[in-house]
Amino acid sequence: MSDMTDNPADYEVGYGRPPKHTRFQPGRSGNVSGRRKKKPVHETDVLRILDEPVAVRAGNRKKEMVPREIALRKLVKSALAGDRKALFHILDTFVQHGVLTTAPAAQRVPGVIHVDSRSMPFDMGVLLHSRFG
Repeated sequence: MSDMTDNPADYEVGYGRPPKHTRFQPGRSGNVSGRRKKKPVHETDVLRILDEPVAVRAGNRKKEMVPREIALRKLVKSALAGDRKALFHILDTFVQHGVLTTAPAAQRVPGVIHVDSRSMPFDMGVLLHSRFG
């Protein structure tokens, strides 16, 4: 610290020895106008984005739908087309939101289920029966 005297003529500026006036000032951040800190993504932000209406074209009509509804419609369409993964996912989603409930084992009655093949694939009916009784 002997080279840091109050007399600027005694201090030699060079590699690793910046001028005193450009050094970090006491009580001041090192990167005053530097890169901003990244804002964390909160659950409320995600939910707000999922609730923003989006313009969708259905045939010749334009209508607004929220992304949640768009995703659910695509999932149902895939499940009805025979995509088993989509079917499992949609059934789990329905159970999670209380649309479908599983019957307790004591209330399940073995029997025949009628599946209308025009509105529901046979595999979907068998899966529904095996999962929900």
